[in-house]
Amino acid sequence: MDPERQMREMAIQWGTPVFDSEGRRIGTVEKVYRNADYGVPPPEAAPKVIDPYMAIKTPQEMLWVPFSQVSQITPTGVTLNLLENRIHELGFDEQPGFLQG
Repeated sequence: MDPERQMREMAIQWGTPVFDSEGRRIGTVEKVYRNADYGVPPPEAAPKVIDPYMAIKTPQEMLWVPFSQVSQITPTGVTLNLLENRIHELGFDEQPGFLQG
């Protein structure tokens, strides 16, 4: 990962707006899960390559989206590389068992 993107990812915090790939606001960041949130040692269910996750609060529910689904990070928010209606198809409406808290 390039250092500039890593710096932008570190700036994501509670309350950051989240948009789908067409610019529709989905919700806001509730929590960012980084490596330490997997536990030490990580549970067996954790992926071998750890991708940070965001918990996103929408008006209807919570979503858990890996950073690999982020296409853009700007001062005004985070844009995902998927449409809002694909979130359920990809299972991001279910908290992965390896995330703590």
